[in-house]
Amino acid sequence: MLYFLTDWRSEHPLESDILFNVNTIFQEGGFETKLINTQFSPFLNYLMNVFESYDSDHFIQLLDIMSNRFALNYAPLTLNDLDFPKGWERTYTRGSVLLSTEGLIKAEVYFNSFGFVSQVHYPTSLGKEIHVYSEKGTLLTQSSFDASGEAIEQRLFDEGGQLILTQWGGAVFIEKDYQKHFKKVTYASFKEICMELLHITLVNFNPKEDRLVVDGTNDWVMSLIEGIGFPESVVYIFS
Repeated sequence: MLYFLTDWRSEHPLESDILFNVNTIFQEGGFETKLINTQFSPFLNYLMNVFESYDSDHFIQLLDIMSNRFALNYAPLTLNDLDFPKGWERTYTRGSVLLSTEGLIKAEVYFNSFGFVSQVHYPTSLGKEIHVYSEKGTLLTQSSFDASGEAIEQRLFDEGGQLILTQWGGAVFIEKDYQKHFKKVTYASFKEICMELLHITLVNFNPKEDRLVVDGTNDWVMSLIEGIGFPESVVYIFS
């Protein structure tokens, strides 16, 4: 098995990504491969379908491992699905819809390249709050930022609306209902959680037969494999 460790986001340019292209070559050659993506990437499966490359048996969103509740429906959101006060006026722009009342902006809805709701931004007294939605129409993250754009807090939810964790000041706190799924209650960083999840994902990795393929120029991915137990089985690609 060839495992490819990626950090693709929702609108990643797959056509020019070396790991995507190498994975495609091996798949077409009949090799068994599996992609492990390490970022919050709603709608990435839609993007991969454009290239006829999505296969749920060979693709893992690393952060989905944390969730033990899944949405009953599988439908992305449109503007009309969002519950805004009827009195709010709508102003349509090229990539978003502004909602306002008496000249004050109350929210701004952003859409992805597939035409579905991807984010909603709300102005706050400190700066703004951003809600990110998944391809299943559920709230994925809720993040607060100050006026300079510095992150204050981020909250991650499962598909049933249950809070999984909260990140504050770099530290990550696991909610009570999810503590049994993690080794610790508090983590020093989100990177630490990703390293733990990666270890779980690779629990059946066979160092003699399997290979983990990474982009050697990607600092985030390289940091996740620090101290990995099978360095001799890691293949580095430099783009």
